[in-house]
Amino acid sequence: MKDIITELKKGIKLRCKYKENMWGNGTGDLNNLEIGKEYVLKDFEIHSWHTLVELEGINGKFNSCLFEALCAND
Repeated sequence: MKDIITELKKGIKLRCKYKENMWGNGTGDLNNLEIGKEYVLKDFEIHSWHTLVELEGINGKFNSCLFEALCAND
């Protein structure tokens, strides 16, 4: 497991850690996330105070703080 910001690359796997409403103007529905489930990073937007991620198969953007980046052996 690594810090998500240092590991952002399209196609990496992310694991959902939280389903709490984080600031950052995310447009995704938190009800579509499952804690502990792995998702594939489709795209991301780095802003001055936050980063938004888009996930394959899930509509909307979510604050990156909701996820952790997975290493190849995780």
